[in-house]
Amino acid sequence: MAGLFTIGYEGASLDAFLDELGRAGVTLVVDVRDHPWSRRPEFCRRRLEEALAARGVAYRHDKALGNPKAGREAAKAGDMQAYRAIMAARLASATGVASVARIAEECAHRDIALLCMERNPDMCHRSIVAAAIHAVGAPIPCHLRPGAQLNLL
Repeated sequence: MAGLFTIGYEGASLDAFLDELGRAGVTLVVDVRDHPWSRRPEFCRRRLEEALAARGVAYRHDKALGNPKAGREAAKAGDMQAYRAIMAARLASATGVASVARIAEECAHRDIALLCMERNPDMCHRSIVAAAIHAVGAPIPCHLRPGAQLNLL
């Protein structure tokens, strides 16, 4: 069985980010941002997809696993109960369930990293998504930090 990872690009250079994915053996990055856009152009969908492809890594955006605006606003306001409820509803939707199942199945054959912006996985919805994927049969997720060791979530 391959692995399930998460990674945030906050504070990382594109090269350090790509190197970390390479060290972990990641062959697919699933972008779980609601919108695959960044203030840092190298992490916007098209440029990121090109940079990953140059390293032999596939890219897929999965909006069904993104944190919607209401979830981001609840988290920003510190309303963690509302934030978790919004994410639970998103993951329980038909598209959320299908996306979680697809990634869990793909983890049997390849190393996959869930991508979002935040460096700290505890401050990011990708930890909730990774836990949901693990709950349906994927390996225990590990968080990648460019320039640091692997950390179990």
